[in-house]
Amino acid sequence: MFNALRTHILSRVEMPEEDFTRVTELMIPKKLRKRQYILQAGSAEERYLHFLNKFPDLFQRVPLQQIASYLGITPQSLRRIRKDLTARK
Repeated sequence: MFNALRTHILSRVEMPEEDFTRVTELMIPKKLRKRQYILQAGSAEERYLHFLNKFPDLFQRVPLQQIASYLGITPQSLRRIRKDLTARK
C-alpha cells in the first residue's frame, strides 16, 4: 500500500525520491511505518508471531476475526497457523 502511494505521489509531483523519503519520515509515525513493513515483508506466520510478542494479552480480549483482519489474513488462515504452531510444540 505504501509503495503504491509513493509511486502515485511521485508521478504527480516533481520531487527527488530522497526528498520524498525525508518528508514521509517526518509525516508518518515510526510505529506505522514499522507495522506496514511487517505486514508487507513478513509471512502470515511471522506477522502472527510478531503480534503475539507485541500484544500477548489481546488474544484473551479480542475476537480472532478482528485479529485476523489486523494481520491481513482470513480467520481460517489464522486458525490454521495457530494449529500448526501448536502441533510443532
